[in-house]
Amino acid sequence: MTDTAKRYGESFYGLALEENVDEQILKELQTIQSIFSGEKDYLRLLSSPKIGKKEKNRLLTEAFEGRVHLYTLNFLRILSDEGRLSEFSGCVEAFRAAYNREHGILEVKVISAVALDDEKRNRLLERLREMTGKTIDLKERVNPAIIGGIRLEMDGKRYDGSVQRRLENLREDILAARE
Repeated sequence: MTDTAKRYGESFYGLALEENVDEQILKELQTIQSIFSGEKDYLRLLSSPKIGKKEKNRLLTEAFEGRVHLYTLNFLRILSDEGRLSEFSGCVEAFRAAYNREHGILEVKVISAVALDDEKRNRLLERLREMTGKTIDLKERVNPAIIGGIRLEMDGKRYDGSVQRRLENLREDILAARE
């Protein structure tokens, strides 16, 4: 995330919080982010310098008016007018981070070799809640390459308890012993 995206996202969050529409707008931003991810041509069109500001605003209005909060639509228009729609994903990330801080939510990414069953997921969630005192937003991903165990990413740190990492450590120890 760039400094620009952070500044825009956090500023927009401040307004949304002040007006008590932060949860609604977060959902809208995430939905729009999904739309932009699936419709890259549309985002390229809105970012094209060959298209004037009025036309871009018309396209945004046509697509989103009445479907999102006026603040969300105006935020898109501002980004478009400033030639910063390419920063949209970073703005959403900054908005979400500010929302999570304000609401005591910690986003945790868990990567495992196989999908976690309900019992393991619930034990992990409970343990993380106890450790952090926060509500946990668990994002799960499966990566068979880690062989077993899990890898956690939270608060900008990585905790690696995977079999893959243990094997890498063992290999490094063996190579160091040879020298």
